Amino acid sequence: MVRAALRRPVGRLVHPDGYGRWREHESRVDFFLEYDRGSEPLGRLAAKLPGYAELAHATGISTPLLLWLPTPSRETAARQALAGASLPVATATPHPDHTPAGPLWLPLHTSGPRRRLAQLATTW
Repeated sequence: MVRAALRRPVGRLVHPDGYGRWREHESRVDFFLEYDRGSEPLGRLAAKLPGYAELAHATGISTPLLLWLPTPSRETAARQALAGASLPVATATPHPDHTPAGPLWLPLHTSGPRRRLAQLATTW
């Protein structure tokens, strides 16, 4: 659930596919989720970032943006398209041995290792 203070700016500035809060032991990470099906041009995906940046500026809260992508090749291309992002962004693709909480997340501007969802709480 999006916090009440964020509802108005979120609807006006961004339209994420989801908002989540993951808790694991002592770690907690809030995040916006963009679920990419590979059906839109990557430029359109990149065009969403200024809205997230404006939201962070308006609220004073820099909430990470997680991008779930359908294939490793789409993830590679998306990471190139988003290379100029100044926001905390991480990408992932499905893997048969891991749930989305597992070590699938690769923060933008890093080459590895992939992190568990809970580890993103201390990444940025």
